[in-house]
Amino acid sequence: MTGRIALVILALLAFSAGAHAEVIRDDKAKVTLTLPETWTQKVVGKALSIDDPAREVNFTIVMVDAADLKQAAAKAATMLQKMTTRLKLTKGKRLSLGGMAAMGFHGTAQLGKKAIKIALLVTVTPANKGMLVIGLAEAAKYKAHKADVDGFLASIAPLK
Repeated sequence: MTGRIALVILALLAFSAGAHAEVIRDDKAKVTLTLPETWTQKVVGKALSIDDPAREVNFTIVMVDAADLKQAAAKAATMLQKMTTRLKLTKGKRLSLGGMAAMGFHGTAQLGKKAIKIALLVTVTPANKGMLVIGLAEAAKYKAHKADVDGFLASIAPLK
């Protein structure tokens, strides 16, 4: 099922245009999001990877078969532990993501030789899919991207 979601996203991306703010709609998961201008995206396996032009910030969006926030958060933490060293995450805070119940986590880690900041959002979509939004940013360069990051995260919402 998650493979089909990735294919739907890939098909949508094939029709998208270049350097304007781009809206991505996932009919299977019943969510939409808007990319910041000049950011790029590509499907990598079953995930959608989104980068700023300098590749200092990356978001990876993964759909998982998890019908509750705790289960989806556990899957996300496992993914991050495999990718990084010195991982430190907050316990998480309940919040609303475009009206969807979500958990938000912040933290730091080491990715190779670079110190990074981590933002992790976990929600269950209207299609009852766990959606992991994993944001990684070079710690020294995060401040320059904060407005784009905040706008992107605020754009995630259920389809209407």
